[in-house]
Amino acid sequence: MHNPMVTNNDMLWAVWPVIYREMELRRENRSVLLDHMQDVMHRYNGEWAVPYPGSDAGPDLPPLGPAIVTDAIDHTGMMAGSVSPNIFCPSMNPGEKKADMNARKRKQSLDYVWYMSGGKLLWRKWYRQLAGYSTFAMNLVCDWEHEVPRIQVLDPLGVYPEEVTNGTMTPPKSAGIVHVLHKDAVLRMFPFASSQMRDSYGRKGVIDPEGPQMWELVEWVDEQQRVWGILGPRDTPIYRAHREIGRETHMPLHWSPNPLGMCTVLMPERVSLDKTVSQVAHILSMTDLQSRLMALDILSSERSIFPDRVIVGSSTNPPTLVGGRWHDGIDGEPNIILNAEQVFTLGNSPDPNVKIGMDRLERNAKTSAGLLPQMMGETPGGGLRTGRANEAIFSSAAEPRIQEYHEIGEFWATKMNERVIEAYNVYWPSKKYVVFTGNRGHSEIARFSPKTHLDSRWNATQYSVPGASSSRLTVELSQMLAIEAISMDDFRMAHPHIPDAETTKKKVDQEALERSLRRFIEVGIENQTLSIEDQIVLGEQLEKGESLLASVKEMQRASQERQAALLAEQQEQMEGVQMGALPGANPMGADQVPGLQGLPVENANLPEAPSTFEPNANQRGLFNLIGATQKGMR
Repeated sequence: MHNPMVTNNDMLWAVWPVIYREMELRRENRSVLLDHMQDVMHRYNGEWAVPYPGSDAGPDLPPLGPAIVTDAIDHTGMMAGSVSPNIFCPSMNPGEKKADMNARKRKQSLDYVWYMSGGKLLWRKWYRQLAGYSTFAMNLVCDWEHEVPRIQVLDPLGVYPEEVTNGTMTPPKSAGIVHVLHKDAVLRMFPFASSQMRDSYGRKGVIDPEGPQMWELVEWVDEQQRVWGILGPRDTPIYRAHREIGRETHMPLHWSPNPLGMCTVLMPERVSLDKTVSQVAHILSMTDLQSRLMALDILSSERSIFPDRVIVGSSTNPPTLVGGRWHDGIDGEPNIILNAEQVFTLGNSPDPNVKIGMDRLERNAKTSAGLLPQMMGETPGGGLRTGRANEAIFSSAAEPRIQEYHEIGEFWATKMNERVIEAYNVYWPSKKYVVFTGNRGHSEIARFSPKTHLDSRWNATQYSVPGASSSRLTVELSQMLAIEAISMDDFRMAHPHIPDAETTKKKVDQEALERSLRRFIEVGIENQTLSIEDQIVLGEQLEKGESLLASVKEMQRASQERQAALLAEQQEQMEGVQMGALPGANPMGADQVPGLQGLPVENANLPEAPSTFEPNANQRGLFNLIGATQKGMR
């Protein structure tokens, strides 16, 4: 959990009193906000009960109203987290091959960290925290086993950054992270924390074998150092611990430098007017009152089913029930009452105004929490009958809220990426990484070395259209492409389901070429321009698992070899015809034949040389042309 670098005990004991006092102040200052956050957490988890409304003792009832708080957090978080942002890294010298390659390697290194950290689930968790708490917490840690940075989610209830003005967009310079661990886990990590042992300074630990089980540890991170220490037992305020228990319950555990030079904890906040308070916290009183009214309404309905019976007796003698037990009508037994003048039941019908009040509270709570009817699968009003109309209204109402969430995530994820790149360069500058980035559209294995390729921290985390879902984004981009407002490259870069536009473009071009080749083969077979031999070669290559392009290339090569062999054979045959069968040709050795010396060839009456093949029309035309040329030369 901590940096394995050797701790500096002198520095540890020097800075610990300052850190301990600072954590006291920060916990006190954030106590009101933490109370609101804890109230939201309890409602979200269902850890809340309705007190029994009757005057007599009875069991507490579970929350009987709709889970508006849970729905408001989950639906908003799921909508905002349904689209993942893209990471863009600029080239430090556009057009230069090395600079462009470094920009791509920088993006791959960041994609790998987000993929290994579970990026999609991280965003869903952060947006739920933003909806419920109006803030979320992220932290950069180092995986020393695999030598890679990792991004993690922190519980905002246990993170105490430095106090800054609301709306300040600068990362904190320091933060304290409170971890709650069992004492056995603490002693495994830091054995000298036991009261039966002493550290190198001779100071005894604070954890007793028979003492509290759960202890609070602080992980302090600032721009110069990282410090671990024990704050005290769980559920004991650290500023009163030493007075209640009678001795010190805090101690430092570990100190190491922070070579990054920046705090690794980021804690963004929702954009608000003044104080950062969750919008869900404002509806807790409504949902609590609604649950109480529903509990009262249910008890009233139950009493209306089984009403109270009243027996009125005479003024002189009290009424007496014969047998001592009242028989229900289904038993068929009569109830005999002595000295009774009248028996009747009390009307306990529920007040209809209670249901109206519950509906009004539910509507007000959903409106304040930003819950739209479409989120719950409902159709608002009776005039909207088409899905397109509902989608338009839903988008116009939901997208501004989600857009703000996306823009908050964009800004702070960019800051976190800067810390990731710095961690690469500080801790493992010369390591040669061979990793998988996790992008579906990227078929290559990323290879990079921080010292060589991570030449800058510049990056941008961007949503294509902040606030838009993936389905709506596809429609908008398609419309822009149709009117030529963007190019196909812009479309691929903007769409969230295309993580690597460059690789996708190569695949699309390759598939277009394969479709063209298939059409060429089909037409060739239909027109019989592809011979049986060509088709056999093509089929054999495909059966071997070769690509279509490689198979066609091999088919062309084999076809050219056959044509070359046929042409050579025809050339040999043509040479034989030219020397023995064409008019005007002198047969070899004719001057040695008796009686033929000095006679013209056409009067020799020599037998024609037998033909070894039947020439086609083109060949016959060629032969006639050769013969006519020879006659003209004479």
